[in-house]
Amino acid sequence: MKYQRLIKQYIYFFITGIAATSFDYLVYILNLEITGAIISKIFGFYSGACLSFIINSSFTFSKKGKSFLFKTYFVRYIFLLTITMMINVSINYLILHSFYHFENITIFAFIFATFVSMIFNFVGMKFLVFK
Repeated sequence: MKYQRLIKQYIYFFITGIAATSFDYLVYILNLEITGAIISKIFGFYSGACLSFIINSSFTFSKKGKSFLFKTYFVRYIFLLTITMMINVSINYLILHSFYHFENITIFAFIFATFVSMIFNFVGMKFLVFK
């Protein structure tokens, strides 16, 4: 029973992640030429993060009789997301600048940085934010 709940949470988290990452990528690409890789990645990341908080707090990690849409949880969430964002932006930047000569490196850097930060984020949300 406990593993079924964990699997359900991960599936919801994954679906939410697809939506948030799509939004992140859209904001990232729209701002890339204007603001550069770092600033556009930060804008995109936090845009996706806000969408993710609303969905994850309402569905993925919801608990009967408990609402996570409060300041306390949002502060924890932003703290976790700031660490996750630093990991994400750093990986994205390192890949872009280390492998700039490869074709399609922008999408690879984005996906790899997102994957690493997604794992860190799930563990942090499960055990720190929505405990």
